[in-house]
Amino acid sequence: MLKKMNDDLAKLSFPMRFISLLNTKTATVICILIAVSCRIVNVLFVSFIGRDKIILMQQSRNLLEGKGLSIARYFIQNTETPVYDYTPFWPPGYPMLLAPFLKIFNYDVYWATTSLDLIFAVAFIFLVRKIVIELNFPAAAVNIMTLVAGCFDYAFISKSLPTDIPAFVLFLVGLLMFIRIIKNEKFQGLHLFLASIFLFLPCTFRYSYPPLSIGVPLAVIFLGWHLKRGMLRKKGFISLVIVSALVITFLVLLKNLTGSAGYIVDTGRGFFPENFIHWTPFVTESFINRIFSTSQLINKTGISVRQSLRILELLSAGLSIGLIIVFFLLFFKKNFFKQGSYFSNFLLIGFIISAATCASLIYLTITYKPQPSWGNYLGEPRYFMFINLFLQIAFIGWVFLYPSWKKSPFQKAVVLIFSLILFIEITHNIYFHTKVVVSPGKYVAPDEEPDYVYFISVTDSISRSNPDADILVVSDNDEFFPLMTNYLGHKGIYDGDNMLKTGPAVNRRTILILALYDMEMAKYQSFLTERKAQFLNRVGFVNFYKVELLP
Repeated sequence: MLKKMNDDLAKLSFPMRFISLLNTKTATVICILIAVSCRIVNVLFVSFIGRDKIILMQQSRNLLEGKGLSIARYFIQNTETPVYDYTPFWPPGYPMLLAPFLKIFNYDVYWATTSLDLIFAVAFIFLVRKIVIELNFPAAAVNIMTLVAGCFDYAFISKSLPTDIPAFVLFLVGLLMFIRIIKNEKFQGLHLFLASIFLFLPCTFRYSYPPLSIGVPLAVIFLGWHLKRGMLRKKGFISLVIVSALVITFLVLLKNLTGSAGYIVDTGRGFFPENFIHWTPFVTESFINRIFSTSQLINKTGISVRQSLRILELLSAGLSIGLIIVFFLLFFKKNFFKQGSYFSNFLLIGFIISAATCASLIYLTITYKPQPSWGNYLGEPRYFMFINLFLQIAFIGWVFLYPSWKKSPFQKAVVLIFSLILFIEITHNIYFHTKVVVSPGKYVAPDEEPDYVYFISVTDSISRSNPDADILVVSDNDEFFPLMTNYLGHKGIYDGDNMLKTGPAVNRRTILILALYDMEMAKYQSFLTERKAQFLNRVGFVNFYKVELLP
């Protein structure tokens, strides 16, 4: 029998032989092992302690210590008593979820947050598998999507920002449950309620999710209207009521408890249509890694970074317009979505969720000035995480479920080009993460900031060398330093200007650490000279000094 199978495979073309191999149970096991292994290495590699994490870590720790979801701030007039800030910079979901992990790992920030990321990143792989299985993908397509989910360099994972992965996974759980609800003609009240709960839960992690969470039941209502399925419209309407009520109740409670129903960096309100011009190239980033692709463009052509990014922006814009045209052509002319297949239903719902994503980001982008060190909302690739996954599933589904593309030279060329690009991206990431395992000391997290790493190390060293002294830290232009100081059990000072005017008053021997950006040096120079500050190091654009203060 084995000989017959080998003979049959030998008669097939290489692509067909490859697809036939991917249909086997052995291939399924291998793909899952590769995907999970690659994602674990990826999460361990990119994880680092940054500003967003340390805010949420301090909120979580203060919650465990009975101080609520707050961050502590110290001021020079009274360094003994902290002032607690209850501003909900993020919804409370993540610090509440993190609290038991902090306990388990004895308040170690890296391992508490990384363990949480690992759990949800691996869950993401199996969720994607479940979704495409529900869409009736053949085994080969399921295994390909498994490799994509585990090996593709998604921005929402590689940026190592704390709330992204859990929120997206919870959203996908709700979406998976709705895919099953759509398939069943029965009412399924409990299932509908649980699906609505899971759609709501991401809103407790990020403020960007209400449009997406509400978008799902709206899409179901629209699908029910389009297919003339009254029960489907009823399910969508009930879910819309449940999700909306939960979101409104949550925001009201948040306002009553913290004084604010949300948080956004107020850079200045107005109307800024020019911000609409630049979008992250989210269509191309669904198939390639932007950093890798731009580096190759620069190396091969000699163009600048700005020019290479502009090329990707234009290419993504053109593809976006093309996809929108194809969608409306399928909807109005081809009646494609009338067929009511599981995959066509998913495409319609996914398009509406994607539209909700873009609409909310456009609103925020054109009504707020860009943040100086960050940019605007349309320029942040993490916010397009659903669209990235949606386009990948849509592409693989088109290739495997609609073989009519083989009759069109143009469609065949599109399939071959994007398949090749996706294959290169996946194999490159497998190769790279294999190198990370083989030579772990050779590579560092791409977004890890060396000045943060140095600060944590030097603060720990000074603290251990001076167990009898207080540790104060001043840094006016980067909140990470006082935040990390407070988390480590010392005191981060938030009014450096007042310290320069009145001088630091201490009751016991104190070590003052200053983390000053180049632009701050002129303001602090006389203070450093007068106090005979010891220069510690310059990392990046940050200058570190130490001053010993006596009562």
